[in-house]
Amino acid sequence: MKISVDTMDAAHKACAEGDKKETEAFMDQFMKKQPDLCVFLDTLSQEFKDEDAAELVFFMALVLARSFDMAGIKIGLIKADDVENAWNRNEQLAKTVAGDERAISDMASEEDHLTNYPEPVLLSVILSGIMEPDGAEKNVFEKEDDQSLAFLILKTFLDVLIGASESAGSEQ
Repeated sequence: MKISVDTMDAAHKACAEGDKKETEAFMDQFMKKQPDLCVFLDTLSQEFKDEDAAELVFFMALVLARSFDMAGIKIGLIKADDVENAWNRNEQLAKTVAGDERAISDMASEEDHLTNYPEPVLLSVILSGIMEPDGAEKNVFEKEDDQSLAFLILKTFLDVLIGASESAGSEQ
């Protein structure tokens, strides 16, 4: 099930403009259900020197999680190994795109992966949010390294949500 632009917009609005207590309750519940994923997010977000960058990554992750919730997609338990495996795949993808390691034919398979990504709306939101954050006076990810780190964190976050939603769906 793909998440629509309308659902993602509603999740964004709920997180940005909605009832703060409701958003905090959702966040607390998510943290209890997905502690390993939240530890990953917290740990890697500390790599940003700019606190605004870390806050924006947290906010974008919250919007991603809320999008799944508002779409009625169940998320199974995400374990640390799942997060680590997704992180390693995404690091490899980043190296491939940068041309660091593999042949062009391998790069084509990675491009196909992105073209056929299960949640293209959410992936495009990540990319646009990193490149041109809404309403921001300045881009908090001015440095390319910060943009890359934000993308790796958020794509990993999204990948494990997708993986856990697929496994949760197959258990029903």
